[in-house]
Amino acid sequence: MLNFIGKTSCGIDISGERISVAILKQINDEMKLHKAFDGPVPKGAVIDGNITDPVMLGQAIRRLLKKNKARVSKATFSLIARPVLTQIIDLPAEMPANIGQFIQSEIRHSAFLAGKDSHYDYCGLGDGGPESIERVFVSATETEKIMAIVKSASAADIEVEAIEPSVISAARALYSKKVAGTYDSNVLVAFIHGSVLSICVFRNTSLDFVRCIDTGGSIDGSEESIGRCTEEFNAVIQYYDVEVDDSRSDRWEIIVALDDAAGNINDLEFFLQKKLARPVTIYPPSTIYNITSVVENPSIDSASVFAVGLAMRSFENSGLRVNINMMPPVAEEARVNKKLALVTANFAALVVLIMFLATGIINYRLGKAQAFMAQRASDDSGDSIENLLDRQRAVNEQIATLSGQRSGMGMVYDSDSTGKWAGILDDIRKNTPKALDIRQMRSDGDSNLEMRGSSLKFKSIYQFAELLGESDYIASASVVETNKDNHMQNIVSYVIKCELVNNEESQTDVDG
Repeated sequence: MLNFIGKTSCGIDISGERISVAILKQINDEMKLHKAFDGPVPKGAVIDGNITDPVMLGQAIRRLLKKNKARVSKATFSLIARPVLTQIIDLPAEMPANIGQFIQSEIRHSAFLAGKDSHYDYCGLGDGGPESIERVFVSATETEKIMAIVKSASAADIEVEAIEPSVISAARALYSKKVAGTYDSNVLVAFIHGSVLSICVFRNTSLDFVRCIDTGGSIDGSEESIGRCTEEFNAVIQYYDVEVDDSRSDRWEIIVALDDAAGNINDLEFFLQKKLARPVTIYPPSTIYNITSVVENPSIDSASVFAVGLAMRSFENSGLRVNINMMPPVAEEARVNKKLALVTANFAALVVLIMFLATGIINYRLGKAQAFMAQRASDDSGDSIENLLDRQRAVNEQIATLSGQRSGMGMVYDSDSTGKWAGILDDIRKNTPKALDIRQMRSDGDSNLEMRGSSLKFKSIYQFAELLGESDYIASASVVETNKDNHMQNIVSYVIKCELVNNEESQTDVDG
């Protein structure tokens, strides 16, 4: 967990070639860039814009964080998947009763998502309330590809707070400095992220147009890349000149933000200006303080605008009113279950601690009463026999009361299974393989425990059952059911049943 003064947030951006991390620290209304670093994506972990080996990618993220001495327990991740539907949809004049169903119908008609298990999220655009929404920003892709991001995060021991399209995170990062307040001109912002060129147009400071193009290759200062960018920019500008009746249609501010400083930035800027016949400003990672509102850190001279934008999501003060989270419901449910299991284990440990403390207090009070009785017997030898007998009876009654309390507490402690469950949960936590998750645990008492979940490998399931069988609290564990997931490739669901050691058997083993 990030352990600094003030609120902290982490953004992790993944492209086909690079893992970029940014950690922001917010104190009052200021955001300071606390850490920023990047590293290569391992060969074979990401192919053609999709995660093919989540475990390998997750381990690479964990090594990168360790190398840069960054302790991260949760983060916002970029949406790395292809193809991705990212567009603004105009709603019909007669508002549909269920906007979600209308959007889902539109997605089914897309060429690359038709007939596939997809997940989407949308956000209304505009300043009005839900009743006045006329346009929505929509992002959609296959659920399987999003789950690969969740599995990578799990392999890195990181909780996923949100999954967001890179174009939205980058737009958030530069909005306050480069878009807010530009009412007299249109702002065209282009983001070059690996082989993807994303174009956003802001009119009257509001997001009005989005287009993401996969060019199929690296975008650099070559003549071919410049020609492709110029073609796309001109197409957007010409559309606004012809279709949009606006006095600002001939006034444009063009900004290009890069995720890599490779190539000659000055040449790229010069040729784009020449081809477009308009001013163009290019911002590489070294200009992060010029285009974002983060406070400068003298020890950090560059950062990914995409990772910074992801980290800014938690602070909600950028001004960009577009909120997209591609986290699937099944992944969110698994995250909640994991938290619940941790809370249960901590509570059980707390109960055991309280019982030990209570037993100690009773022992202390009993010892104090016995010492008091001995002292009084010594000091009051001259008292009458009747007084001595009365005091002896009172002391005996007190001893009997305290002894009864101690015996009762011992019976509660011996008969209570809380301590056993704390041990069981701790053993489950220690023995759970990285490639396996637990979605449900159910017990019909103190004798049986059933666990359900999913795994990337059959081997991990049987290894998990074998390790559970070696626990001091579990008499035996066996895999009673495994099934391949029909919707998610390479995912195996399982059911493991455990027979628990009862209190009497456990006590016999300890005494023997």
